[in-house]
Amino acid sequence: MKLNRQPLAVKVLISGFLFSLLVGFGISVFQIHDRTGFSVAKTVVHYRGVEGGSLDGELHLPPTYQTLLSVAHVHTMSQPVMFFLVGFLFVGTALSERLKIFFIVLLFGSSLLSNASPWLVRYLSVKTVVLFPLSASLMIGLFLLMSGVIFYDLWRSDDDSTL
Repeated sequence: MKLNRQPLAVKVLISGFLFSLLVGFGISVFQIHDRTGFSVAKTVVHYRGVEGGSLDGELHLPPTYQTLLSVAHVHTMSQPVMFFLVGFLFVGTALSERLKIFFIVLLFGSSLLSNASPWLVRYLSVKTVVLFPLSASLMIGLFLLMSGVIFYDLWRSDDDSTL
C-alpha cells in the first residue's frame, strides 16, 4: 500500500484521523501540565498524596485503587487501537522495514510503560516517577515522528525520492 497513490478521499480521511489524534495528544499534554505542572514533585504528590492529606491549604489524597484501575482500563484499551491504526498507516510509508518495526515496537512499549507508571509510583516506589516523563515523552515523540512520516509520504508526489 503506497500512501501517496491513494485516492484523494482516502488521503483526506487519513489526514483528518491523524490531525484529530494530534489534537487529542495536545489536550492530554495540557491535562498533564494542569495536574502536575510537569514537575516530578507534583507528580509524586498527585499519585502518593501528602501526609495528613493537606499541602498549602489544598487537599492532596492519592488516587484510589479503583480510580487507577478505571484510568488504566480506558488507556490500555484505547491506546493500542490508536497505535495499531497509526502503525498500520506507518507500515505503508517508504521507510525501511527495520525502522518501521523498531518504531512500532518502541511505540507500544512506551504505551505499556506509561500505563504502568501510575501503579509503580503509587504502590512500588517514588523513584519510579522518572518513568512518567520518559515514557510520555517517548510515546508522544514517536507518535509525532510517525505521524510526520505518514503525512509526508501521504502527500508527496511520485517524483519525490524515498525517505
